[in-house]
Amino acid sequence: MQSDTLLHIANFSTLLVCMVLKFPQIFVLMRAKCSTGISLNSLLLELIGFIVFVTYQMYYDYPPPTYLEYPILIAQG
Repeated sequence: MQSDTLLHIANFSTLLVCMVLKFPQIFVLMRAKCSTGISLNSLLLELIGFIVFVTYQMYYDYPPPTYLEYPILIAQG
């Protein structure tokens, strides 16, 4: 039970940090209405990495809380 609680805290803290890091970038891009300065290659590499990780986790039946933040990161990307 203790490790379960620790895992949920770690997952939610990771999700919170990801939101803190990504949301300001998203808001600046929406306000500017321009994507100048964003590297398409780095964005695609990040998204492919997230998708591969989530696919691996799902294929080997890991519990969803261990990879729950990654679909959200993919959507943010």
